[in-house]
Formats: sequence, structure tokens, C-alpha cells
Amino acid sequence: NHPTFKNAFEGAATGVGGIIRDIICMGSKPIALLDFLRFGTDKNSDKLLENAVKGIAYYGNTIGIPNVGGSLHRHSIYDKNPLVNVACIGIVKRDNIIYGNALNKNSVLILCGAKTGDEGVDSAVMASKQSTNERELKSQKADAYLENLLLDAFVEISECGISEGCQDLGAGGILCATTEVIKRGREKTNQNLGCNIYTNKVSLKCPLDDYSILSSESQERMLIVCSKNNLSHMSSILKKWDLEFNSIGIVTNNGLYKVYKSD
Repeated sequence: NHPTFKNAFEGAATGVGGIIRDIICMGSKPIALLDFLRFGTDKNSDKLLENAVKGIAYYGNTIGIPNVGGSLHRHSIYDKNPLVNVACIGIVKRDNIIYGNALNKNSVLILCGAKTGDEGVDSAVMASKQSTNERELKSQKADAYLENLLLDAFVEISECGISEGCQDLGAGGILCATTEVIKRGREKTNQNLGCNIYTNKVSLKCPLDDYSILSSESQERMLIVCSKNNLSHMSSILKKWDLEFNSIGIVTNNGLYKVYKSD
């Protein structure tokens, strides 16, 4: 809601991109998009709606996924809180589904896609209150061309069956993505899994403190869980599709989430 009110084009585009990544990270090939829009009735809402539609069109057209339907409802309650809700449909063979979990001690956590910047830091704060902090208010930027490379790479990774797990990076960035794969792994394996994260291994767009590195919501990023035996094959696929990637952590079985600060 808030990103679209601040910058309707980027807010809508990043909304579309985020939902597409939900599908891509499962090893599925997206085939269709739907958009359910709720906008206000004042003149500013007219402008927001026009730019949101442009953002939706930019992302879907660039990545080559057709928009097959949706709905639009306008009411004054959305004047300052417009909503862009997106659905994405994808196809994947059942045996090729990649789940959002880490399963084994010593598996490597790989961050791939865009470099990490200061976009979206403290966005949860922004969503719950009016903020004047410039860092909180920095808009996230969409890059559909980069996401297209992620799409192709993950279809191949899925076919090869070399990923132990994957989680797209959304709210909370690296911190939430790594926590989620570890939590699901604990539930599946009954092991007391944890992880070590090395912030100095994360490729950055600009100098960032460790808190910002962990919580940044820069777009077009994926977290891959990969066994060391498959690391060479995984690296070759990511290089083939010209994706930047770094091993930023490792799965442990001590039940702890440890962050090692950069030098």
C-alpha cells in the first residue's frame, strides 16, 4: 500500500516483481499475472492509478508474462492507502518443486541477483507510522530485466534438482529469508538447525552498516540453499545466466543464528 502511495510506478512494479519471485523460487515457470486494484476517488488517486498501471505493464511486458485478468474498485477509503494486490500462476513438475527450507548441516546459503542497497530498510516502520526518516522513505526500484535472468536460471536449477531450498527476499531482506529457511528446516527434520551469516560476503550498492545489510529489501534477490557437493554445478548455472552471487552463510546444527560483522 505505502510504496504505491509514495511512488505508484515503482510501488506497483515491485509488487508485481515480488509475487513473480514467489513463483520463480519454487522452480516454477510463471505463465500469467492477475492484478486486483483498490484506489481512491480524488484527483491524486487518478494520477496514482495511471502510474500504477504503467508500473504493472512495465514489469509484465518486460519479463514476458501476460496479464490475464484482475479487478478495479475505487472508494474514498483508498485515497491515501491504495492497494495493488497481485496473483501469479506458474507451472512446475511436482518432483521439481523447490521448497523454502534448509535441511542439512554445512549446506551453503547463496545470495544471488541484485546487489544489496539501502532500499526498503525499516519499511515495516514506514508501514505502521508516518515517517520523516529519509532512510525509511527511500523507494525500492524494479528491474524486470534482471528478474528475467533469475527466471531462466531457476527453471534450469529446478530441472537439475540441485537446490536444497530457496527463499525469495521480500520483507525483512536477508534476515527474514535466512530465518524462514532455517525454521522450516527444523520443522521438517527435527534437527536443531541454525546458521552463520557473514555480512562482509554480501555485495553492496553502497556502504551499509550490518543492520541495513540484513534488513534491506532491495529487489530481484534470491536466497539459495545448496549442498557443497552441488556448489560447483550451481555456480556454473548462475554464471551462465550472468547473475551475481555470493556464499553469505552456512547452515549449522547448534540452534543459533549468528551474524559475523564485516571488517
